[in-house]
Amino acid sequence: MATTITLMRQILLSGSSHDIGAGAHRAADFPQVLPAHSSIGHHPIDPFRIHPVSDTAIVITVAYAVAVVIGSVVSFAIYASTRGRGVDDVDTPGHTRRETAWLIVIIVALFALLMATIFFVPYGETAGAGKQIVRVVGVQYAWAQVEPSDVVVDRPVEFWLESEGINGEPAVNHGLGVYDPDGTLLFQAQVIPGQVQKVVHTFTEPGTYELLCLEYCGAKHHEMRSFFEVRGQ
Repeated sequence: MATTITLMRQILLSGSSHDIGAGAHRAADFPQVLPAHSSIGHHPIDPFRIHPVSDTAIVITVAYAVAVVIGSVVSFAIYASTRGRGVDDVDTPGHTRRETAWLIVIIVALFALLMATIFFVPYGETAGAGKQIVRVVGVQYAWAQVEPSDVVVDRPVEFWLESEGINGEPAVNHGLGVYDPDGTLLFQAQVIPGQVQKVVHTFTEPGTYELLCLEYCGAKHHEMRSFFEVRGQ
């Protein structure tokens, strides 16, 4: 699997010289404005640098390709099995038994997939006892509070995300995006007034990471930027 991922990364990178893609989110796409609430200095980002393709994207690409191949083979097999047969030649009881068997197989497979993944959803309690907690409060128009401002690598970080009003203004929805030092989006989550949204992520590389707002929240939405440090053990 590791060999397949490496090969797919090389193929995908070879086809992208300057085109990042219309749907890509990069920190360099936002104006370089630092709000007064941010205490850590700006981390420069090269807008022309081609970032490596993540393992997740490669796995998804391979999975879709495999699914397309399997679907094509099954479709052709069904077509071939029914071609040239008359109505009297169809084994109706046999088809009924096979359809019932496939239905049972699919239900069992989907249930097994559900049970294997449901406990690892991003918003679950997956950080464990040794987690680090970072509280992030979004206001218009800044991430006003990021505490603590540094965490360590290879230990799960549980982000507590909140939205609050300021200067008599009501709290509004925000979209938190966390970018690595290269400007690649790691994860995002909704920040909703009146709720504490929890997201778990484990950082594997030290450096200066950036917080951006990915949901339009007003005229100075683009100023919602802050930074925090991830340091080695």
